[in-house]
Amino acid sequence: MADKTIIGVGQLAIDGRVIENPTTFEIAVEYEDIVLKNTGTTGGGEYAKKSRISTIGFTATVHDFSAATLARLLSGDASSVASSVVSDESMTSSIGKLVTTALVIDTGTSPVVTSDPAGTTYTEGTDYVVTAAGIRTLSTGTIPDATALLVSYTSYATGKVEMATTIADDVAVIFDGWNDQENVPVIGEFYKVSLKGDGGVPLISEEYGAATISGSMLQDTTKTGAISKYGKLSVGGVPVL
Repeated sequence: MADKTIIGVGQLAIDGRVIENPTTFEIAVEYEDIVLKNTGTTGGGEYAKKSRISTIGFTATVHDFSAATLARLLSGDASSVASSVVSDESMTSSIGKLVTTALVIDTGTSPVVTSDPAGTTYTEGTDYVVTAAGIRTLSTGTIPDATALLVSYTSYATGKVEMATTIADDVAVIFDGWNDQENVPVIGEFYKVSLKGDGGVPLISEEYGAATISGSMLQDTTKTGAISKYGKLSVGGVPVL
């Protein structure tokens, strides 16, 4: 029988949603030992030992930072916010400080900033600086501190994640893979997985951002006809013997 080597590629589907281009995916079975020490004779050692499976788990390195994935990583809820034209949003100036707007500003279209209620129009770059997050008034400009302002702008369409609002339900995970070395499919089906995001979300990085998702496989008692209630791994081109 020839040995089988692997150069693995593939995608993950978490609760049916595909996360493309994970750069690592590893599964492992961990054990715990129940040991009875030998105390009946000199020299010590073990009198009896029983190994049990403690955890069946996986880790994956992902680079998909869609709102849905971020919600998984941050135990939150994701939603879509459509682009819109915002007219006369109220804010109060704070010299040298960034004051955020309710929505994300599309900086490709210059906002209009006026005083409330006088209607004085201020100049971008002279009186204030605009960023996607909001408006920062300049100390060298003509906007007094604590001035009531009205800001009109166009907002970006965004995916919004409300953080730390929920613990996600256990979900099915599928590894839709391929062994590039042997040119055969490798399919992993894990029926009920408790997921968590590890290692944080890299909002600033010098290279492509990466995050780690790990999961523990739980028994799926609905799989009454399956040999394993945890999952299965199907490897193409590999005979039983």
